[in-house]
Amino acid sequence: MGKVRTSTGLAFAVAGLAASGFTLFSSVPAQAAAVPTGTFQVTASSGLNVRKGPGTNFGVITALKNGTKIRATCQLYGTSHNWRKIFEPVTYNGKHIRGGYVSNTFLKRLSGCVAAAPSGAVATGGGGTSQQAGASPALPAAGLALITLGSAVAIATGRRRPEGQS
Repeated sequence: MGKVRTSTGLAFAVAGLAASGFTLFSSVPAQAAAVPTGTFQVTASSGLNVRKGPGTNFGVITALKNGTKIRATCQLYGTSHNWRKIFEPVTYNGKHIRGGYVSNTFLKRLSGCVAAAPSGAVATGGGGTSQQAGASPALPAAGLALITLGSAVAIATGRRRPEGQS
């Protein structure tokens, strides 16, 4: 458990569970978070290297031919946030590539990965509730949200005063 802060009789706890993809502050059983993916096509005329990690400093597993279609994560990885992790195909040219990384610079998005809302985005609502994109409508009514693996978390607090008081 992380730090506990007590203020005016209320205790708030923030656990390291958010980083592991567990649901916090909910009576709904935790479910495995589906990783958002999209379909992409390789646009590099000389082929695109599949690497062991998100950067050119990682070893090459194999190269995908121009025009090859893959399914990869919507989330971008690496210090430059320009690398996608491959989900499908699992193998290519006899090499296991699932979990390998490819540069987003040489990919054309064919479907999925809508750019309007980042993966795991949480929008604040009136009354201090939160709503995660695609989450159950019952959660914000109870002041609850889901935090998925890889999501950023920001906590803002404020004291509410009854109307007419300052």
